[in-house]
Amino acid sequence: MEEQFCARRAKLRQVLREYPTYSNRQLAQAVECSMNWVKKWKKRLREADPQDEKVLWNRSSARKTPQPKPTRDPRIVARVLEIRDHPPDNLQRVPGPKTISYFLNKDQVLKDLKLIPPTSTSTIWEILVEKG
Repeated sequence: MEEQFCARRAKLRQVLREYPTYSNRQLAQAVECSMNWVKKWKKRLREADPQDEKVLWNRSSARKTPQPKPTRDPRIVARVLEIRDHPPDNLQRVPGPKTISYFLNKDQVLKDLKLIPPTSTSTIWEILVEKG
């Protein structure tokens, strides 16, 4: 699939060399792509060295930096344990991480303190395992 995209970008580069006065609309028709795609790749191709083949390949969309660890505020940990031990809204079972996450997002005390509760169920599991 990526090879097909690379071929389209190479075709755009070729058309840009042969017809430098073409408008974006004419370029889009020549390579059979949208005008937004043409604008994006026209800019990238002009910024790169004309002989550079790497520019034809798509840039990685992966994170460049690791995601920050969620803060372990003691008030959030206490609230997780509180919900686990004393389920709200007459819940007739022991809540799991998804349920705890749901109640944390509704918790008015945390909202008033401007604390952002963990959204990942694995983080909630880590808190529960850590605290026994």
